Amino acid sequence: MLLKLKIKDIVDKYNNQPRSCGDIDCNMMILELYEPEAFIALHKKYKTLIGGARKAKKLFGYPSILEFVRNDNNYISIPSNFAKLGDIGAIVDKHCTFLHLGGSFLSITLDKNKNEVFQIVPKMAIDLTNCEFFRRT
Repeated sequence: MLLKLKIKDIVDKYNNQPRSCGDIDCNMMILELYEPEAFIALHKKYKTLIGGARKAKKLFGYPSILEFVRNDNNYISIPSNFAKLGDIGAIVDKHCTFLHLGGSFLSITLDKNKNEVFQIVPKMAIDLTNCEFFRRT
């Protein structure tokens, strides 16, 4: 139940917000939900994706959430068809993560003005063929 409340808080905070590196971005969303100490250490400490990767590598040894969850024993890899509420999705060839909300995802998309913004999107909006999913144990 606690996880559902935390996810609701994340959705309330991030949904319909423009992406802002180091503050409101897909990496910070995952860290805020599952790794609060890492979130505090990185929050507003970078302004670009490259800067975030450098800072994360320096602080934690991994340049991305994908590399972190692949190597951290608190996360397990799961098949996409078994992903559920709260699982982390990562697009392998992009620096992009998203949060599984059950029947949809919270992800960065482009708005009508082509600005990057967080939105709840249907599952079919993301091509899952090049994605990996992870669950916090």
